[in-house]
Amino acid sequence: MRGDLTIRKVRTASNATAVQVVRYQGRRCIVVKHIDSAHDEETLVILLADTQKYAEQHRTQPSLFATTASTSKLDDAVPSPVAQCGAPVCTQGTAGLRPFVRPGGLANALS
Repeated sequence: MRGDLTIRKVRTASNATAVQVVRYQGRRCIVVKHIDSAHDEETLVILLADTQKYAEQHRTQPSLFATTASTSKLDDAVPSPVAQCGAPVCTQGTAGLRPFVRPGGLANALS
């Protein structure tokens, strides 16, 4: 596990299903938020949808499979290379660089 938020369903003593948002730290499961308990399938589906929304809003790492657009704080903080120099890959400042060749390596082989 990556230490981020996960959804967990647990069977309670009253035979209900508790829906929780948890994170795993080492071998421990830390309950971040207990959403609610469901006694039937219809309520469980609604709780799982609500829990998914809560988890997506409070994750530190956005999901690769998210169906909604996430509002990451990093999108505003880090400008994209396209915005900096207008090209898909920013090559600004690399004009004077040469590839590294070991002494006696490729340079001697070519001459």
